[in-house]
Amino acid sequence: MRVGIIGYGSMGKMLLWKFSQAAGLDKENLFVSNRTPEKLKEAEEIATVCGNREAASLSDIVFVCVRPSDLKNVLEEISDALNPDTLLVSLNGSVSFQSIGRITGNKAAKVIPSLTAEIGRSQTLVCFNEKAGAADKENLLGLLKSIGEVIELPENEMGMGSELVSCMPGFIASIFDVICKSAQSHTSIPEDQIVSMVLSTMSATADLMIQNGMSFNDVVNRVATKGGITEEGTKVVYNDFPATADLLFANTLEKRRKTAEAAGKAFSGIHIYFDSDGVLADMKGYMDAHDIPYNPDGVCDKSVDEIMWGKIREIDHFYDKLDPLPGSVELFKELSSKYDCAVLTAVPKEKWGITTSGEDKINWCRRLLGDDVKVHIVYRAQKADFVMSKKDVLIDDLEINIKEWEAGGGTGILFTGAENFDYSKLVELM
Repeated sequence: MRVGIIGYGSMGKMLLWKFSQAAGLDKENLFVSNRTPEKLKEAEEIATVCGNREAASLSDIVFVCVRPSDLKNVLEEISDALNPDTLLVSLNGSVSFQSIGRITGNKAAKVIPSLTAEIGRSQTLVCFNEKAGAADKENLLGLLKSIGEVIELPENEMGMGSELVSCMPGFIASIFDVICKSAQSHTSIPEDQIVSMVLSTMSATADLMIQNGMSFNDVVNRVATKGGITEEGTKVVYNDFPATADLLFANTLEKRRKTAEAAGKAFSGIHIYFDSDGVLADMKGYMDAHDIPYNPDGVCDKSVDEIMWGKIREIDHFYDKLDPLPGSVELFKELSSKYDCAVLTAVPKEKWGITTSGEDKINWCRRLLGDDVKVHIVYRAQKADFVMSKKDVLIDDLEINIKEWEAGGGTGILFTGAENFDYSKLVELM
């Protein structure tokens, strides 16, 4: 079996040396590449040093051990170099098989090792896409057993699984760091001795539980005798710590959700720009209610411009007073969960004297769409300057803007209401 490692960071380095030493792979069957080849000098004795595409083409199993921000580019680089039978393994749990499948149709797996792999005691998580067969699973699981135990989970459980094995060394270390620091304020025992005592007790307690099949409650009941000193301490833990544990998982899982969402957007490559007036904000409704003639730039008779802009100029912070169009805010948030979305909105020309228009539009967007929303303020004719590819999408209510956008090579969606929004063009871009 030939194995490739792309990326020689902390995890790639650990896997390479473990596969060489513990799994017994020789130099002719172990390939490694890295963005900075100089770092691979130390690996030349155990592996064949090569480029990314060569590592991909020569391997039966190739591990991609790069940062999340680099994963998409690396997959695009190696996709046509992968053999159809090669199993692609990503060490990034936040990138879904669906996203990977947009770039390569290969058999794929996701692997999440633990820090404890360094001593051959990893609890390594693995999941497979539907294209991976029995032989692929057997080969990968056998390889991963060289660094510890292997736990196969469905893809949708890899997040919580990571909290329990990959993140847990950090959680455990931070909890006992707090305990040791607290102990220091109550004793003259040196800090290093406190840490040693706690670590040894923690390790021995884990071994005791595993070897004797004991539960956490078994240990508590053995040590915390009724009315004793230990019971006073365990009462504090059971009374006060659950809220901290709940917050820990709530925060980490929410961070994981956002990271996965951002990764999904990056892999789609689709950038959506929402117009504001007439798409998100009900400018016409407000103007009708205040007897202001409606004359969108570049569409109607210019003779009414003086009247329209004159009346708007008399209303302080006009653009921040507009109501949202029905369903539009919800549509923005829905698409923002899947794609990179921003607001691209035009302000009146300087000659009309609506000096707060840009500020008002930004305030409106942040108030209704969230503080982190991206808002681009331009003049109407500058909108098409944002087109870089067909995957740049403009949602606008003015046909002239859609035509200019599409003439620049982008994809335009003419907006007529959130209730009948046309998703088909987005589906085509995927």
